[in-house]
Amino acid sequence: MSQRAATRLDLPALAIANVQCAIKNSNGVTQEEIRSIIHVIGIYCGVPQALECFRSARKVLEEEGLV
Repeated sequence: MSQRAATRLDLPALAIANVQCAIKNSNGVTQEEIRSIIHVIGIYCGVPQALECFRSARKVLEEEGLV
């Protein structure tokens, strides 16, 4: 399931899992790219969903010691 679909379905656990995988798999995804993806989510899914994604992403980044 894509990040956009996960947030549209209001499944923040999937949003968290996607961010964790992007960071832990060392596939070269930067924090700036994660931010850009969430901005697109805001366009397609709405600002409330994007804000929830930002909160989820920040939680993951804090747990990984990247923020």
